[in-house]
Amino acid sequence: MFSLLVRPRASIEDPSSLSLVAGLALVEGLALAGGPVAHLKWPNDCLCGERKLAGVLAESRTEAGGERVVVLGLGCNVTWAGLELPAELSRTVTACDLEGHPVTRSALAEAVLGRLATRYLEWSEGGFAALRREWLSHAAWLGEDVLAEHASGRVRGRAVGLSEQGELLIETSAGRLAISAGDVERDSRPRLRLARAEAE
Repeated sequence: MFSLLVRPRASIEDPSSLSLVAGLALVEGLALAGGPVAHLKWPNDCLCGERKLAGVLAESRTEAGGERVVVLGLGCNVTWAGLELPAELSRTVTACDLEGHPVTRSALAEAVLGRLATRYLEWSEGGFAALRREWLSHAAWLGEDVLAEHASGRVRGRAVGLSEQGELLIETSAGRLAISAGDVERDSRPRLRLARAEAE
């Protein structure tokens, strides 16, 4: 859809949560433009049901003078009706028109840019903590079992929230972990339930 270059203030120690901010603006913009309801899959995807509709890519660097710049790339599948898609792709991705909510690219871009301008200012003033509650209100898989990459390796646990820095919080058998980067997927293994003793 578009890429946007921003220059976070020097007082902001870690701009990595900007991709979460852009994701929030994306689902809000979709709603304003009449698109389908989407949910946020940490850290940078937007889902309709279990299929990917849109996403964010953030790249940052520090320039020669010490100024940090971040490029936010936002993309959304808008029109796919009539296209012949491989079967495996149709199971994992979707588009606005396929969800029964066609939008124009210009209207969607305008709505997302408007929300991003507002959310970026809020983030600049209060960090991700200022937007954490709003992000969680759109979260996918919250309270569900997930698989995630961690410094200690692949972990299983329940997604229970986000930290004020935007880390994914997972409750595991060994305790709570904060995941700062990596991929997350739903844990499809069946849960084991202990049968009640017949004496009860």
